[in-house]
Amino acid sequence: MYNIDEIKNRIILGDAFEELKKIPDESIDLIITDPPYGVNYKGGQHSLGEKNVISGDEKFDYRSLIKECYRILKIGGGGMYMFYADGKENDIFPIDNFEKHQVLIWYKLAKVGHGDFLARYKHNYEPILYLIKKSPTKWRGLNNQVNVFMDFVKENILHPTQKPLKLIKKLIENSSDENDIVLDPFIGSGTTAVAAKILKRNYIGIEIDKNYVELTNQRLKSYDTSNDKL
Repeated sequence: MYNIDEIKNRIILGDAFEELKKIPDESIDLIITDPPYGVNYKGGQHSLGEKNVISGDEKFDYRSLIKECYRILKIGGGGMYMFYADGKENDIFPIDNFEKHQVLIWYKLAKVGHGDFLARYKHNYEPILYLIKKSPTKWRGLNNQVNVFMDFVKENILHPTQKPLKLIKKLIENSSDENDIVLDPFIGSGTTAVAAKILKRNYIGIEIDKNYVELTNQRLKSYDTSNDKL
């Protein structure tokens, strides 16, 4: 089991499902994550190894992830935000442990990508599952916010499924305080960690690809409060 102070502001190289087991109960204030959905994205197409596919051949274990995240989240913390692929609802719902949930929508304000080649209407949005462990959950945002985010442009500069830094910052600002611990078990190019650092939160990232661990550490090292493009 990890000592939580030893892994604060670190990017852990390893498998998220194994590493999450080492995090103590009720030690994390906020989780923001974008799981891989069981599919790798390369060149605007879905690919799995050497084989191009239209949709995922592997199922991502959302339920195990959600169960483990419930265990490590603090009661009275900010809860959990999880990006997921539209159409994966049967792999996620019903959610038996969290008290409440809400589906948010990120409208991408971008050109439509390849996505599902058989779809007649291409997706230009991404759902975000907002999970509340137990009310009252920490809320620091305005009370007139709606569940559709429209002002955040898609960014695929460093990672095929990279999320906008300003969107991640918004979620962190809404659901945490300075010095809270923000965890992303699928850190990718490190946007959650960078956003947390900008906002004076502690971060913990987990990533199985050592190249992205190195990239994230480079971004954090070169962090500058005047540069929101890190």
